[in-house]
Amino acid sequence: MSTTCPSTEYSYQMAYTGGNIIDQWFHDLCDLLFREEEKYFKDHDTFQIKLSKLKELGNKHNIVFGSMELNDIVWNRKSDVSEHRIDEYISAYERLYQFIDQIGNELNQKSNEGTE
Repeated sequence: MSTTCPSTEYSYQMAYTGGNIIDQWFHDLCDLLFREEEKYFKDHDTFQIKLSKLKELGNKHNIVFGSMELNDIVWNRKSDVSEHRIDEYISAYERLYQFIDQIGNELNQKSNEGTE
């Protein structure tokens, strides 16, 4: 017995026999489980959470502090970096926020002094 299978997500067709159907089903199941495992670790692994936060900060501000490594992390999806370096980069963005807040407070004080 042989039937023609509809197109798969990879846009190909092939004639399936009973064994091919089972092999394809097993392959599809393994692929689905692998994707779910990747998603789980991106959502629950502390390293992946920090890496995602760093990428979001870099994308939000378009500032990489002249670091090629940070540029590769943000724009080229580099992930083979130590957690310590990720913490340093996140800390740099936090210091940037503090500096921006400090400048904003100074400007607000000067404008309040000028109106009094």
